[in-house]
Amino acid sequence: MSTENSKAAVILPRCAILGPATAEFRFKGGKIENTIVFGLINVERSYEKGESESIKVALMGSSKGQGQNPLGGLAAMGQMAAMMGGNQPDVDSFRLDGRTAMLEKEDESASLTVFLDGGSMLKFEMNGSNNADTLKKFASGFKIADIEEHLKG
Repeated sequence: MSTENSKAAVILPRCAILGPATAEFRFKGGKIENTIVFGLINVERSYEKGESESIKVALMGSSKGQGQNPLGGLAAMGQMAAMMGGNQPDVDSFRLDGRTAMLEKEDESASLTVFLDGGSMLKFEMNGSNNADTLKKFASGFKIADIEEHLKG
């Protein structure tokens, strides 16, 4: 197993672990999918509640360590947009577990992006509802500090 694949194998269980959000909201986790291309990791898992509500969680980052993360510049621009986005309707910027987060709402969907140190991003996309409180509580159930610490190596 290559170093990149073994790192992804360790990150996957951390992404799958949820705190009280799973029990409280009764979302059922689906299959974990991961892709590693040119050192970039994308790990996704969908959670469903009933037939109409779902949340997709995606971790995007680098398997080469944070110092070499090509997404770093993109994430930095996203953080700046989050800080300035507070003036736009349906966009909310706040801190989640000590990290910058941006919540965007549309008619029947919402997305919450958490910007991790070194350029990685953890994104939560809700379909079938734009309930910001549910999405924030769901995201709070993830051990974001543990995931970020593991990504640092």
